[in-house]
Amino acid sequence: MKTRLRLKSTLQAGNPAFEGIAVRHRGYKLTGSVPSRTDEEVWDSDPASKGKRAWYSQQSGTFTDAVFIEPVPDNLGIDYITFELIVRASSGQVTISSAECRNHYAVPYPLDILGSQLWASGFSIETVSPGISGDGAVRRWLRYIKTEQVNVRQGKLVKTILKGAITGRAFESQGGNNARRLAAEVGLMFKMRRVNPNTTYDYFTITKSPVSVDNKTIYADGSVEFKAKHDYSQVEVLPFVEPTQNDPAYDRTGVDRMGITDIELEMIVSDYISPTQ
Repeated sequence: MKTRLRLKSTLQAGNPAFEGIAVRHRGYKLTGSVPSRTDEEVWDSDPASKGKRAWYSQQSGTFTDAVFIEPVPDNLGIDYITFELIVRASSGQVTISSAECRNHYAVPYPLDILGSQLWASGFSIETVSPGISGDGAVRRWLRYIKTEQVNVRQGKLVKTILKGAITGRAFESQGGNNARRLAAEVGLMFKMRRVNPNTTYDYFTITKSPVSVDNKTIYADGSVEFKAKHDYSQVEVLPFVEPTQNDPAYDRTGVDRMGITDIELEMIVSDYISPTQ
């Protein structure tokens, strides 16, 4: 946890290991409806026990920055952190123009699928609404290839880093005959299961690109970030093919090929406290 105070001080501190200005952090787990009153306190930075490094005792007639850094334990299930200002001195005063708290930590979930795989069947057809792009609902042919249990709380920042190759081919036919290939979009997406209700899923498109009727291979290399709007407990990795044409003369649209090669994929879940002024 990094806390920056913009201040000027005329405090007379006799013991720099115990007097001056200090910041006290408290970490809480959500257990009730009134923050910091009914929630459970699980961590206290307690600057009184930290000595000189936890206190700022210098004097300044102009505004200057005082920075306090305190490691935050990552095994206590902390949901949020508060901070308090402590002033101890024989005389003088302190004026604070702004305060900023920021804490970052991240949990990586490796979701790699190495090697080459090519499928001609076993697809799931689902109507999905891509969560990142904001597009309307679309119909996609999916292949379930990896499932991981995760701990993503509402408000956390989720970042994906992807590198690999994807291919796919779509068609339409009339009466099961006269099939012709279609242009399509191929890509990779997440399907994330909410904690409550655990029967509801949200879809997040990581990447997608158009392919011609010639079954081209698309190389994916990039990253996407989004802020979780719900609590999630599970993520599934899905390559997809989305046909982009539909001639009324043809009564069936489908996908007859989908493949991946060396998918290097990592989902990083970051928790943070944004600056407060």
